[in-house]
Amino acid sequence: MSETIKIGNHEVVHITEVRELRRQLAEANEYARKLSIKVTDQGVEIQRLQATLQRKQDAGDLIFEELDDKTPERNCSCHLFPPCHDCTNHAASREAIKAWKEANK
Repeated sequence: MSETIKIGNHEVVHITEVRELRRQLAEANEYARKLSIKVTDQGVEIQRLQATLQRKQDAGDLIFEELDDKTPERNCSCHLFPPCHDCTNHAASREAIKAWKEANK
């Protein structure tokens, strides 16, 4: 037998149902609070990752500028005597510059 209360002359509300609804609401509020914490934590993690990415991008930009300034224009003579001095000494730098340019389009 459940307890009831009358509202006005017509409506009857079962107290056990109200208690159950309050319990469910409390559970829903707790779940929402936990989700909010997770979203906040993920936002902090995203900001940390963005800052790390920016630092790496800045470092890559500095390396690119230095490498680009010190790598001479291509002067390959492999057709005469492979591998030529130019390719032996500067091919890796040119590949790195090319990769950086592709990644930063």
